[in-house]
Amino acid sequence: MTKHASSSAAAVRAAWLDPTPFTGPREVRAPRTRMQRMFGAGMVGWNVYDDLRVLVMPLLQMQGLTQACDRTLTGALDNATIGTVAKLERLLWSEALRFHALPEPTRDALRDVAGVLVFHQASLGCDVASARIAAEAFALAHDQAEGGQLDRAFLLYRHARLRASDAQASTRDVPYMPCPDHPRLETLDIQASVWLQAFTAFGAARRMIEDEDDILRGGAGQQAEPAPQDGDFDFGLPAPAPEAAPARTVEAILSDAKASRAALSMVVIGDLSHVKKGDRHNDPAKEAEAIVNVPLPLVAPPADLVAARAELLADAPHGERIIDRLLRPQASRAFVGNPPVIIWGPPGAGKTRLARRYGEVMNLQPGILSMAGLTDAVPITGTPRGWSSAGFSVVVRDLLRTRIANPLIVVDEGDKIGTSRQNGNACDALMNLLSVETAARYRDVYLQADVDASRVQWIITANSLDTIPRPLVDRCLVLRLDEPGPEHMRPLALSILAEVRRDRGLDERWVPSFDATEWAALERFWGRRGGSLRALRRLVETALDAREAGPRH
Repeated sequence: MTKHASSSAAAVRAAWLDPTPFTGPREVRAPRTRMQRMFGAGMVGWNVYDDLRVLVMPLLQMQGLTQACDRTLTGALDNATIGTVAKLERLLWSEALRFHALPEPTRDALRDVAGVLVFHQASLGCDVASARIAAEAFALAHDQAEGGQLDRAFLLYRHARLRASDAQASTRDVPYMPCPDHPRLETLDIQASVWLQAFTAFGAARRMIEDEDDILRGGAGQQAEPAPQDGDFDFGLPAPAPEAAPARTVEAILSDAKASRAALSMVVIGDLSHVKKGDRHNDPAKEAEAIVNVPLPLVAPPADLVAARAELLADAPHGERIIDRLLRPQASRAFVGNPPVIIWGPPGAGKTRLARRYGEVMNLQPGILSMAGLTDAVPITGTPRGWSSAGFSVVVRDLLRTRIANPLIVVDEGDKIGTSRQNGNACDALMNLLSVETAARYRDVYLQADVDASRVQWIITANSLDTIPRPLVDRCLVLRLDEPGPEHMRPLALSILAEVRRDRGLDERWVPSFDATEWAALERFWGRRGGSLRALRRLVETALDAREAGPRH
């Protein structure tokens, strides 16, 4: 075999083992046009600063620009903020209007760059820029749908909903974190599909009404009603009033309520008539019958997101930025949904605790899947029939446990995920569940049927990103959680005290809050420098044990 043939075979084998670089979203390497961005195209390297640098650097080489323009271009590169980018946008538009001073190619280049700077402002947290993009994308989506271009309308509407959600909650004070938009866009697929269906139905109804109007006017090949002649009897009596619409029955009201509930539910496992039945002691279809052909509810966000935020901040005051990032999209969603998330940070920072509390506050009934010591994919994919340990995949187990369509699965110790391929690779199995396209048709090996796991929520916790495969990281929204500081000691200590009460079955009346001496001890041993929540919990438990032991004599 020649060297070229062997290298080609190795490339084919690598693609077969890991098809992610060819099937997943590809990293953007060249700047996109304004229209491409309107459809949801990303930034160069998924990073505002890299994209801005690629756009602005060629402008600095152009001749004929004013000194003010050069200074603004350089300032935007050195310190890209909402203000500097907005100033650059205004200046480039004014430069492009100098018809006699600049050649046409230069003016075109300035207009092209100025037209996309609004996307940079939106990504940096400008709510006004997000509203501008949402309004234009909505208008374009309407025009495309009117013209029958439903695939384009779908992409435009999905991007418009994303920007409208960002416009409702300003993130000007939140530090920018580079990340791709496609995980968030994929969570809006159902809403975009529902909008297209509704738009198509309303369009058909409108055309029917217009056709009826044409017939009544004598159009569409029909004869209009003849006008009254002089010989007709007309006593000037008023026309009879139209009959009032009959009152809605209780059955109709209940039917509408049932349809409204069905709109916030989905069938995760459909008909299993094609599936081979097992024996009476081991029949997967029988074991899963509670969720087969049954619409499972999609949990809606809490009615009071402000109260939910306050509850989460009480448990994790040092995770405010992450809490806001997870809660912000829920303000415009009918059901709780986020792209797959990786929360990483130093050990003991409370990553798993924050993820679990988020699921509890949002009523997602969170489950924990630990990657520590996991050497193969069996706990994720399940085991096929015929084995003594045959069982469902992790998503079917959680769907059966929670009986909701969008439960939260917390993947703990994600940086310890195994890479062995003896019984399947755990990382590959997990990636199939994190992508909306593959999760919507996930094949459970024990049930031998497809499962729609596209609305299952995932949060992965990790101490480091270095050992997590890059294709897995690319599918997730990556958020860092730092260790709590001394200023967070009191709310964290009170939250841990409440947990210890629950764990020990103690009543709050018999275990009150800390007194001045106990607070001083916590301050001395932990509160001066902050650090691990595990250490703080040990101190809280030590303080309670000292209470029970009583004073020394």
